[in-house]
Amino acid sequence: MDPAPESPSWSFPRRYLFRFAALYFALFIYPFPAGWIPGTEALSETMVRPWFSLVRWVGHHLLQVESAIPAEQETGSGDRVYDYIQLLIVVVLAAAGSALWSLFARRRRDERRLAAALTIACRYYLGYAMALYGFGKVFPSQFGPPGLERLISTYGASSPMGLLWTFMNQSTLYTMFSGAGEVAGSLLVLFRRTTTLGALILIGVMGNVVMLNVAYDVPVKLFSLHLLLMATALAVLDRRRLTAVFLLNRPAPALDPGASAVPQRDRRIRVLKTLIVAALIGSTAYEGFSSWRTWGGAAPRPPLYGLYEVERFVLDGEDRPPLLTDTTRWRYFIVQWPGFATVRLMNDERRVLDLALDDSNRTLTLTSSTETRETVASLRYGQPSPGELQLDGEIGGATVSIGLRRREADEFLLRNRGFHWINEFPLNR
Repeated sequence: MDPAPESPSWSFPRRYLFRFAALYFALFIYPFPAGWIPGTEALSETMVRPWFSLVRWVGHHLLQVESAIPAEQETGSGDRVYDYIQLLIVVVLAAAGSALWSLFARRRRDERRLAAALTIACRYYLGYAMALYGFGKVFPSQFGPPGLERLISTYGASSPMGLLWTFMNQSTLYTMFSGAGEVAGSLLVLFRRTTTLGALILIGVMGNVVMLNVAYDVPVKLFSLHLLLMATALAVLDRRRLTAVFLLNRPAPALDPGASAVPQRDRRIRVLKTLIVAALIGSTAYEGFSSWRTWGGAAPRPPLYGLYEVERFVLDGEDRPPLLTDTTRWRYFIVQWPGFATVRLMNDERRVLDLALDDSNRTLTLTSSTETRETVASLRYGQPSPGELQLDGEIGGATVSIGLRRREADEFLLRNRGFHWINEFPLNR
């Protein structure tokens, strides 16, 4: 991108703010690209270990955080106490570092070369991140059809994030549409000529994502906000032309794409860049496709897949009626993911258990997911007829005989309503 006309030198505040932004950005994305490039995962883990010790020390000794500050544990959240302490350290280091930088570089009047390099790094980081999220929606793996357990849960029992996930899960078309916007923006910011257009698209896309994360308490607020800031920064680089067109209704000079005849060295650089971009897009597209085939809508279903409603529950020879006050009787048995099963009791208590199937002996074992790995149930299973499941064995030392009927997902309005061009009355339930 060609920068707007500049004064001969930058003012001190501008130099300081740029240096702060450069250090902040470098520390925030560290250790990128390690960990993002296939085969560099071990290197990335080694490079981030100093952060673990520093964050814990600052948290416990300076901020007086009394609780544990887990770092290595991946919880799926990007808004942990650890992340906020790390962000505070990044701000302090960037502020101090930019002050020292300005002190030792008093005679330097601008940072144009570094600004150009930083712009390229921002474009590639943003492009990779958005392509990763985008292809996770184009190939619906981040969101898929509403889970079997979600179909029997009430709105009131949903967390705000769970409600948002149900909304996104329900419509594959909308999920793919939102992913296409992310992919389009990511592709455009990877090329200098289309960076501004890509940044504007991503501002719209990520502005919506940030508001969803804030409004529905999705713990990716920090990361999504930084992606929005990066897209905004790229658009600001072209602020004069954007202001002329959108605010002043004046013609703006065309972006100079550069001379077509370039030295051989530059051509080699362009070939290298093309290969990098192709690898970046190819790897993120493959990862999205692979995730879709592994745990998304195209993932193979495990044995005994289904939502089973308990019709008969006999415990130690006693037939237990379906009373909501019963804390022992099962209400639902759900198998959706390989190696896991969910049991919903009559009082709506939910237990997620590890599931081990022995198909040759027609037995299954349910084990607690805690460190004790306690065996919860050892059962023999049979399928007297299609849609039926019979479980016999022991639960907690007591003998049980459980008769279950499989409920199909299409029995639920959320899954069978479909799309209608014509609606005489709104169906709003």
